[in-house]
Amino acid sequence: MRRVIFLTFTLALSGVAGTTDAVDLIDDISFQQASKTALLDWLAQPDHVSATTLVGQLDSKLRDPISLPSDQEPRLLTPGEVYRARRDSVMALAYLYKCPRCDDWHSSIAGCVMLTADGVGVTNYHVIDQNKDESKAVFGIVTFHGCFYPIIEILAASRADDLAVFRVRGEGFTAAPLSAGDEPGEPVTAISHPSGNLYMVTTGIVARNYRERGPGPAAGRTRMAITAEFAKGSSGAGIFNARGELAGVVASTRSIYYSREGGIDRNLQMVLRIAIPAAAIRELLASRAEETQPIP
Repeated sequence: MRRVIFLTFTLALSGVAGTTDAVDLIDDISFQQASKTALLDWLAQPDHVSATTLVGQLDSKLRDPISLPSDQEPRLLTPGEVYRARRDSVMALAYLYKCPRCDDWHSSIAGCVMLTADGVGVTNYHVIDQNKDESKAVFGIVTFHGCFYPIIEILAASRADDLAVFRVRGEGFTAAPLSAGDEPGEPVTAISHPSGNLYMVTTGIVARNYRERGPGPAAGRTRMAITAEFAKGSSGAGIFNARGELAGVVASTRSIYYSREGGIDRNLQMVLRIAIPAAAIRELLASRAEETQPIP
C-alpha cells in the first residue's frame, strides 16, 4: 500500500517542477495540492508517525554516528551551477495541520536539506516544535521531482541552535556536503520556499559571523548573517557557498527600523537575514554521538 501511495504522488507531480533540459517551470499550486494528498494518505496509514511523537523526540540524542559526505565541487561555481548541483538536496518539508477556523485539513511547506543518501536531513527546531496546540498531524518531505517520503524519527535536536536532524523512510537522496566555515564577503546562494514560492534562488554574501545576544537559550550561540533574501516559509532551507557546500540553513529575519512611535516601529531601514552555520550542525552531530558512546 505504501509503495502505491508514493508512486501515485510521484505521478501526480510529474512535470510540475520541471524534469527536462528546458527551463524549469514550477507549479506551486499543483505541488501544494499533491503534497496535501500525500500527507493525507500517510496519515491514513496505521503505522504513520504523528507530529506529536516527533515533537516528543526533540530531546533525542544521536544513537549512532552519521557518516557525512565529504565531496565538493573541484572549482568555484556560479549561482546557476550551485542551483543545479544542490537543488535535489533541498526538499520541501510539508506538514498537515488544522486551523482554528474550520474542520478541514490544510498543508504547508517549510524547507530542509538532506545530509545523507540514506534519508537523514536537517531543518529548524522551530519547524517541528511549533505544535503546542497539536494542530499538526504528520510531516514529510517532497523532492523537486515530486517524490514524497514521510518523516519517521527525530535523531537529534538543539533548541539553542534551532536545529533538528531527522530521518525519513527512503533512500537514494542527493546529500549536501557541509562547509568547514565561510568568511564575511564570500558569496552564497540560498535555495528556499518563501511563502510557498518553491525553489526560489537568491544570491548574496556572508555579511558576518557572530554570537547571538540577548536572553534565551540561543544566547552566545553562533549565527551567520547573509545578504541573500529569504522570507517566511524558508525556514530550514539551504544556503550554499561557491563550492556547493552547505554553508548553513535559513533560520529567521530581523527588521531594523529607524524609530518607534506610539508603540509602532516606523521607517524600515534594513532586514537582517539570519542562518544557522554548518559548524553548528557538525557540533550537534559530534556532541550527540560522543555523549552516547558506551563507557569503557
